Amino acid sequence: MRFFLSVRDLPPLSALREEAYRLKKNPFLHTLVGKYQTLGLLSFEQDLHTQLALQKAAQQLGMHVIQIDLRREGKKIIVGNQGNYVKTENLKETAQTIGAYCEMLAVYAPVNWHSKTKDPYFGEELLMYLQEFAEVPVINLESPSQKPLEALAQWLSVEEYKKKEKIKIALTWIPHKKPTSQANANSFVELFKQIPEVELAVAHPPNYRLLDPFLSGIKSSYHPDKALENADFVLALNWASTKNTGKAECKDPAWQLTADKMHLTQRAALLHCQPALSEMGLEEGLLQKPYSLFRAQAHNRVLAAQLILKEILLTERGVK
Repeated sequence: MRFFLSVRDLPPLSALREEAYRLKKNPFLHTLVGKYQTLGLLSFEQDLHTQLALQKAAQQLGMHVIQIDLRREGKKIIVGNQGNYVKTENLKETAQTIGAYCEMLAVYAPVNWHSKTKDPYFGEELLMYLQEFAEVPVINLESPSQKPLEALAQWLSVEEYKKKEKIKIALTWIPHKKPTSQANANSFVELFKQIPEVELAVAHPPNYRLLDPFLSGIKSSYHPDKALENADFVLALNWASTKNTGKAECKDPAWQLTADKMHLTQRAALLHCQPALSEMGLEEGLLQKPYSLFRAQAHNRVLAAQLILKEILLTERGVK
């Protein structure tokens, strides 16, 4: 593996499962693998959970991390002074220059519907240019359409806490006051729908169906409780309308996930990724219930990042 841009880039899950077990027992098993290697962390926004997990994972492999805040430098370096016009030659040169300073790049460039200076989906173009011109491996922490590292962390949590081989996982939409990206849900569905032992059920309001190819082959429901029935795991997420792009139109309280609704499941474990608003998306105190895995997910974000970093480092050294 040289690039990790989507869950399609993952090595076989069986191999990842075995290596995850070893790293869980000893996170410092491979501290020399990343020695003298520099990881450049490029970000347009702050994501405390993703970026902290990546930095800790890199340190446990012996890597040095440089943070590049593109919110401050992005207008000058990436977009130039041409408003919505992207100077592609400038972007190409920037990719080549950043690649000269780092042995690996990790990019956090989510969708931004509120930007007045660039295309809201600019992160996709940025990843493309870095992959083509930086001449170093690239990891997608979040782009406008995908968040593969988070999906891997969720898979690790499911593997750790599942009580049987064949399971049902419910992805249920929850309301939020602001529109959030579909990237997390897209990558989650794309990963879990390829696992034969997983029955995946998705529930969302009208106009919120995830786009193909991510949801292709998966039935979804407009009923807030339908997907929860007999589920073994529940992932509660918000994402913006896919019909009226970038809008948070649905505020229907019927979509709030509550403790009573969790009784519809097979004593399911609850997966969740912030942001969540108490008394809007999740019932107050739900994340503190015994079945909530949000702390386990935090640990598994580090583990997921460490697995990917190690795979790329070994590939670059010719070991894989």
